[in-house]
Amino acid sequence: MVSLNIGSLPRHFEELRTWLSEQNIDLIALIETRLDRDVTDNHVKLDNYQLIRKDRNRYGGGVCTYLKNHINCKVRCDVMSDDTETIVIDIIKPNSKPFTVVVSYRPPESDPDMFFDHMTSIFNLLDNEQRETYLLGDLNCDLLSERSRRPITLLNSFSELFQLEQLIKEPTRCNENSQTLIDVILTNTPERVVTSAVLHLGISDHSLVYVVRKVAIKTKSRHRVVNIRSMKNFNS
Repeated sequence: MVSLNIGSLPRHFEELRTWLSEQNIDLIALIETRLDRDVTDNHVKLDNYQLIRKDRNRYGGGVCTYLKNHINCKVRCDVMSDDTETIVIDIIKPNSKPFTVVVSYRPPESDPDMFFDHMTSIFNLLDNEQRETYLLGDLNCDLLSERSRRPITLLNSFSELFQLEQLIKEPTRCNENSQTLIDVILTNTPERVVTSAVLHLGISDHSLVYVVRKVAIKTKSRHRVVNIRSMKNFNS
């Protein structure tokens, strides 16, 4: 699974498609897609992927996910809110329990208290289902900042409440004047993770972050032969 703040999907679509043609990725989460109803799914279609999107407008915001066609999924409209740019998807793979992917964007000018209130409501419902969960996105909380800021405090409290581990440790947005870590991957099951890291693609001013999850393999049980003494004719 990968996540990238692409800063306009239409503008960088060909770069993304060219890079993906040499990759084998099951799920792609894109932040700040900047799509509206005039951009149809066919305009941003990737071969062998199904598209799930939640738009704002062409001037900012919006999230979407591309998921391989062969993967069964369910969009969790029952837990999604119109008040946040968030998509919630259950991934249903054979021989393993379903797990949930939450893709979210918190604009820097938004109210962090309101955002994390909505995220808490979503995760309360998922937590009641005891679901393996991954949160991918740009939350605009710089985890490298030494100053105590309200968004960072709220993110840390949210992570502690739901026992989420933040997997990304390197800067995800770098320029001549600053380095920030605002693109995150959080999970309540870090033991299910093979690896996670940052990849500097150059498609946008954000770096791509990714996580590789273990695949559950169902093994056939072996037959056992057990010898027992028959007590049928036992006389105490």
